[in-house]
Parts: sequence; C-alpha cells; structure tokens
Amino acid sequence: MKNYRALIFTIVLGLMMLASVSLGAEAGEGEGLKEAIWQAVNLLILIAIFYKFGKRPIKEFLENRRRSIRNSIEDAQKAKQEAEALFKEYQGKLERLGQQAEEIYEKISSEGQAEKERIVSQATKSAAKLMVEARKIGDQELAKAKTLLRREAAELAVKLAQAKIEKNLQETDQRRLVEEFLEKVREIR
Repeated sequence: MKNYRALIFTIVLGLMMLASVSLGAEAGEGEGLKEAIWQAVNLLILIAIFYKFGKRPIKEFLENRRRSIRNSIEDAQKAKQEAEALFKEYQGKLERLGQQAEEIYEKISSEGQAEKERIVSQATKSAAKLMVEARKIGDQELAKAKTLLRREAAELAVKLAQAKIEKNLQETDQRRLVEEFLEKVREIR
C-alpha cells in the first residue's frame, strides 16, 4: 500500500515538473529554464512542507474516514441482517396467523355444524315428544268423547225406552214387573 502511494506521488510530481518546464520553455529559452527550475524547487519545497506537516493529519483523517466507512458498512450489514431476521420473523408470524385464522374458521365451522345438528336433533326429539303427547291427549279426549257419547246414548235410550214403556205399559203390567223384580231380589238374598 505504501509503495502504491509513493508511486502515485512520484508520477504526480513528475507531471507537475514537466508542466512547469514546458510552460517555462515557451516564455524564453534561458530565462524560462531558470524560472522552471525555481518553480520546480518551489513546488518541491511546498510538497515537502505539505508532506512534513500535512502527512499525519491527512493520514489520520483518511484513517478515521476509512474506519468510519468500515463501521458504517458493518452497521449497515448488521441492520440488514436484523431487518432480514425481523422480516423472516414477521413473515413466519403472518403465515402462522393465516394458519390460525384458518384453524379458527374450521373450528367455528365445525362447532356451528355440531350446534346445527344438536338443534335439529333436539327439535326432532321435541317434535316426536309433542306428537306422542298430542296422540295421548287425542286418545284421552276421544275416550272421554266416546264415554260421554255412550252415556248420552244410554240416557237417551233409557228415556226413549221409559217413554215407550210408559206409553205401552199399563198398570197391571207394571205391578207384575215389580213383583217379578222383587222375587228375583229375594232369591238372590
């Protein structure tokens, strides 16, 4: 690295001297050469002063700048790695959230289907129970109606028979029937 710098320094110095000599040659042959030599000497002195007093500050500046750039690059790489890690983490979280959302949807859907089946089953059982109760109530009401109808029919038959008997039965027939009835009661006793 030092050799490279020295080579560049030498090339720049040589080009400057050449430029000075060629400029001096144009002004006049004898004086131009003297002037070019003085300019070269002045340039060399100026370069030596810059080298002597400016080498360390420039070197430190360049070294600090190099360090600063290197640190910036390292920080940028670390930040990039952290950002990539965060990206991967959030991407994983997003994928998990998608899976969780799908699982929740599946769970809710299956719970909804199970609830639907439970409600339908319960409604079917309730309907069957109501049908059984309705049949019982219907059978009971039918039995009551039949009993009531038989009673009414029997009462009506008795009334009709009584009316017919009263109309057709005379006093003598009545006495004879009463006596027959009493005899049967005595025999039973």
